[in-house]
Amino acid sequence: MGKWMDLAIQLEREVAGEVGLDNSDNSDVSTPNVAIVANVHASPSLSPDIVAGLDKLRTMRCPRIQRPDLWDEISADALRIATEGWATQAIALGWESLQVFGYQPSDDPDDFSLAVELAGRSIVAVDESRFYLRRGDVRSFFDRRARPLLARYLWDFDQ
Repeated sequence: MGKWMDLAIQLEREVAGEVGLDNSDNSDVSTPNVAIVANVHASPSLSPDIVAGLDKLRTMRCPRIQRPDLWDEISADALRIATEGWATQAIALGWESLQVFGYQPSDDPDDFSLAVELAGRSIVAVDESRFYLRRGDVRSFFDRRARPLLARYLWDFDQ
């Protein structure tokens, strides 16, 4: 088993132990047991510009993109990353906010931020270089080292 998989399993066990749950069954498709922040404003590590952008994203109409059917999921994932505290953790670990919430007009999948790539998957853990993701039994990661710094934030898509 890979190092990131071991880390993800360890984290799941630690979180489950703290709240008295057993999440050792890998068929569990629920979201990970993490503390959920009530709203983006409760996160002291997100800059006021990011908080304002996320507020804009909350009510923003779908911009002109190749796959408009994905916009609701992308914006929901971006808000979830912030409200579940993952963005705060990532920024504290040295991630750029554009790597989490940005976009680059491109067909190259390496030009997508975490919010675009997440596609409804659960986040299991984050470290200095990766987000560890899960959907059911399938585990994957989002590696920031393989990504260029993106040009704009999702909430600036219409500009």
